[in-house]
Amino acid sequence: QDIDIKKLSTFDVDYIFLQIRSKSAGEISRVNGICTECQNENIVEIDLSKINIDNINSEDKIIELTNTISIKMKYPNYNDVANNSNIFTSELNTTELIFEMIHICMHSIMTDDDNILIKDESKEEIDNFINSLTTAQFEKIMNFIQELPTLSHVEKYNCNKCEKENEISLNGLQDFF
Repeated sequence: QDIDIKKLSTFDVDYIFLQIRSKSAGEISRVNGICTECQNENIVEIDLSKINIDNINSEDKIIELTNTISIKMKYPNYNDVANNSNIFTSELNTTELIFEMIHICMHSIMTDDDNILIKDESKEEIDNFINSLTTAQFEKIMNFIQELPTLSHVEKYNCNKCEKENEISLNGLQDFF
């Protein structure tokens, strides 16, 4: 009762939904896997009780851009993502989607003299700041985005037609159902 779901990270909410599903509908989920050898469709059973979230780090992530400027990053929470309708539109290209995730994950810009909260700044000012970054600085932020914890699992299976060993990679809640 003391948990505010809006403040939970997206991966925490995914994990909770996965656990609710496993307790209500069974711990086995069946997904389709296509054999890489013969293209046969296989039903692969996934034990939901063995699913974990990788790369969780409870420490704040500080990205040093220069000797005097750093960015404090945060994991996206459910409310941030749910209230950003841009993420759910098919009109965004990959670059625009990355910028949206950067906006969501940036908490503050820290200098020797100031701590600027991103939530208090306009989207245009944040975009200008991001666009002013060097390639190396931008890559540091991209590494954070690419390494966000996620609900993921790799399941190995043998094709029921040709017996070739295959694997299916599931990432994000939608892949498990």
